[in-house]
Amino acid sequence: MGDIQAVGWARRMPVSAGVREGRDWVRRHLATLGWDEAEPELADGVVLAVSELLTNAHVHAHSDAELVLTWDGRCLRLSVHDHSPLPPRQRTA
Repeated sequence: MGDIQAVGWARRMPVSAGVREGRDWVRRHLATLGWDEAEPELADGVVLAVSELLTNAHVHAHSDAELVLTWDGRCLRLSVHDHSPLPPRQRTA
């Protein structure tokens, strides 16, 4: 099995920072991978996902969020974790 080299970034996104700061942070890191020029639509999709996930953490969990990006050369992993001790619950439509 060959060696896997990965790069990763992590950041705490306070509610006070807003979602825009999270989008800008992700866009800058995707640019270091060349995605802004090579895969702009894919980069936009990742930024949109980050926006939605951070909004959910801030609005519904009322908490800061941990945002993590990891790139292993083949797969980008994105995770957002809120600080709420309560599990998510489904709301009525």
